[in-house]
Amino acid sequence: MQLYALDQNLNVISARNALKHHKYQCLECQSNLCLRGGLKRQNHFYHLEANRSCRQNGKSMEHLQVQLFLQNQLTEKNCILEKRFQEINRIADVFWISENIVFEVQCSPISSEEIKLRNRDYAKLGIKVIWILHERQFNKARLSGAESYLQRLPHYFTNMNADGRGIIYDFFRLFDKGRKVFGSKRFFVDVSSLVAVSQSTLKQRKNMIPDLLFQKMQVQSFCFKGDLTDYCGSHSFAASFFEQAIKFQDVKDKKSIFSQAFFLLIRSYQILFRILLEKATS
Repeated sequence: MQLYALDQNLNVISARNALKHHKYQCLECQSNLCLRGGLKRQNHFYHLEANRSCRQNGKSMEHLQVQLFLQNQLTEKNCILEKRFQEINRIADVFWISENIVFEVQCSPISSEEIKLRNRDYAKLGIKVIWILHERQFNKARLSGAESYLQRLPHYFTNMNADGRGIIYDFFRLFDKGRKVFGSKRFFVDVSSLVAVSQSTLKQRKNMIPDLLFQKMQVQSFCFKGDLTDYCGSHSFAASFFEQAIKFQDVKDKKSIFSQAFFLLIRSYQILFRILLEKATS
C-alpha cells in the first residue's frame, strides 16, 4: 500500500486525487498500481502483482495512518510523504522540509544492517533520521537486533491502528540477556515541536538518568516536546521509575564485575595448573 504514485504523464499524484479504474506506476519499482478505498477505508494505491522486493508494496494500513498523522502534525505544506531522493535511491516515508528531517516508519521486521544503511544514505545528504517503530512488531519482551542498534539513536514507538487512532510515544527499557526486565511509562511525543538539547543541563543531572539513556542523549542536538530527553532537561529531580532503573543497573554492573573477576581467577588457576602439569611431565 502507498499514498503516492506516478500518473500516465509520470507526475506524482496523491491517492486522494487519483481516480479508480486508472492505472498508475509505483514510485519505487515502476510496477502497475490501482486505487482503492471508500467511506471506511483510507484511499491508497496497491500493486496489481505482488512485489516482495518493493518496500512500498509491503506497507500496512497502520503504516499509512502513521504517515498521515505526521503529515497532519507537521502541516501538509511543510512535509512531503513518500519523498523520493534519487541521489541515494531512497523513498522517505515522511520528509519534514523546514527541519531537513526524515521520519522512517517501521511496522514490519527490519535488520540492523538495513537501518544502518538508510541512516548512512540520508547522512550523505545532511538529513537527520527519526525512526518510529510500531509496537505490533517492536517494544516486546525480547530485544530485536534493530532495537538494539537503535538504543543510542533517535527513535520512538507508536500504537497507531488501521483507523488512525493512537499516539507516538517515547519509552525507556532495560534488558538482561535480551529480555526486558524494566519499562517506564509512555511519554507522549509532540512531533511538531522541536526542543534544543542543553548538554550542560543534562550533564548536571547525569546521576538521575540511567546510563543507557544518557548515552543516547549525549549525541542529540535536539529532541521533541514530551519525550524522555525533554523530560530530563526540564525536571531537576529523578522520576521514581528512573531510580528503579538506576538501582537495577547498579546491581547488574556489580554482578558483571564479580563475574569478570571470578572468570579471571579461574583462568589464572587454569594457566598455573597447565604450567605445573607441563613441568611434571617434562
